[in-house]
Amino acid sequence: MKGGYKVNSSHSQKLDQASWLLEDYQQLLNQLPEPLCLLSSTATGLPDQFLFANSKAQELLGLSDSELHNCTWEETFQSQLSGRALRICLQDFQTKDGKSCFIVTLTDATDYIETKEKLRITSSEFESLFKYNPNIVYTINQQGMFTNFNDAGLARLGYERDEIIKVDYQEVLTLEDVEKAHQHFKEVLKGSVQSFQIRIKDKSGTPFPVEVTAVPIIYNGEVTGVIGTAQDVSERIEMEEKLKDSEESYRALFEYNADPVITYDLEGRFLAFNKATEEILGVNQEELIGEPFLPYIEEDLQELTWYHFQ
Repeated sequence: MKGGYKVNSSHSQKLDQASWLLEDYQQLLNQLPEPLCLLSSTATGLPDQFLFANSKAQELLGLSDSELHNCTWEETFQSQLSGRALRICLQDFQTKDGKSCFIVTLTDATDYIETKEKLRITSSEFESLFKYNPNIVYTINQQGMFTNFNDAGLARLGYERDEIIKVDYQEVLTLEDVEKAHQHFKEVLKGSVQSFQIRIKDKSGTPFPVEVTAVPIIYNGEVTGVIGTAQDVSERIEMEEKLKDSEESYRALFEYNADPVITYDLEGRFLAFNKATEEILGVNQEELIGEPFLPYIEEDLQELTWYHFQ
């Protein structure tokens, strides 16, 4: 045993037999970016003993070239490579004198495996976000054709997947919003994120408003398409219109009421009052906004009024 490794007694003979390869190519092999080793072959054609390891292989294995010369492939695999995330490529070849050898390329696959796992997680997260999003989610290629649609989007528009894939996105737009959407689409293809509101139509032709957020799909620095979400805002717009109608109705009731109508803040200051109040007080609204109302109450009633106000 030497340095904890078994010494093969035939090593010197094998090294001499293949020395022409080491002497001629050692400098070249050391310049290769991949960790590379030369191994002898057993009588049964399996990798046997290390004949040479370039600097990258020595660094990866944590052993010098001289230490590796005392090791067989099996020993090194068990002691140095077991449990490692490595990709191993073996290629057999013949020396000039007919000896069988192997070229072994070792690649540290740790980063590759970690990146692959991160990609798997990211892809899973994206798939969940796409598939289970309650809003309409879609992708469009550079030509403006739908390439994917989530289930919620298909259900809202009333299409089957094969009916809408490869359909021009303008087919689901109302006529008056085609140009607006097209301008935003061109901006996204330039790499810009766009948010806008348009009206689209379902399969039956019924239009409804949506708020769209569209972002570029970028691959290798190039925009290859668009991914977007479209939120149906029909209910919100309906509520806003009802609120507007309600506010207008309240304003009319407030302004044209024959009786005085006054609003105050929590400190008892005038916020607003109608024309009937102006006539009774004999002042314009602009003069009293922000002023306390208490001085306009009869003095002997002020304390009681303030008590009830609080």
